[in-house]
Amino acid sequence: MNKILVVEDDKRIQYSFLETLGDNFEVHFANYIKEAKEKIKNLKFDLIFIDIKLPDGNGLCLLEEIVKNEKIPVCVISGYGKAEGGAKAIKLGAVDFIEKPIRKERLKITVQSILRDIEKNSIIKRLSEEIRSKFPFIGRSNFYKEVMKNIEIFSNSNSPLLITGETGVGKDVIARYIHYVSVRKNFPFEYVNCASIPRN
Repeated sequence: MNKILVVEDDKRIQYSFLETLGDNFEVHFANYIKEAKEKIKNLKFDLIFIDIKLPDGNGLCLLEEIVKNEKIPVCVISGYGKAEGGAKAIKLGAVDFIEKPIRKERLKITVQSILRDIEKNSIIKRLSEEIRSKFPFIGRSNFYKEVMKNIEIFSNSNSPLLITGETGVGKDVIARYIHYVSVRKNFPFEYVNCASIPRN
């Protein structure tokens, strides 16, 4: 079960979180920044909600610290409105911003969306690591360096690419490697064996 930390001293907001998310998530609360730091140190959270105005300081300072030192997505909650609090929070690294009073449906959608993105990025990272382990490139020659330099150039381009060479030199491997280090790595790699297609 995903763990969620809510750094908020308003008991009504805490109850709203518990009522909305308590059935599907393990929800923890912290009234103070100091308390939140202690819980983050001892427990592994999947998502953190932080109020901007807290009894012992500004929640945005805690946001900055978490973004810098932890790999945990943070959503900021505040009654100051998007113009004042939201824009600054996003700029500091928050994944989203929710205004008070918190609407239950908005909260549900936000949590589902953030956790879905986390899962997707985790899968993409794992697959990328698998691909890299399957297609390791090791070499020191000038030719090797030239090939790697071209891969770096072409992986950042949206132009069509033609890879030529004799049978067995690794054209398919190069193509797959370019795909998985490119901006298109989140999209499927389609392989078509042209030799198996009848002429007519």
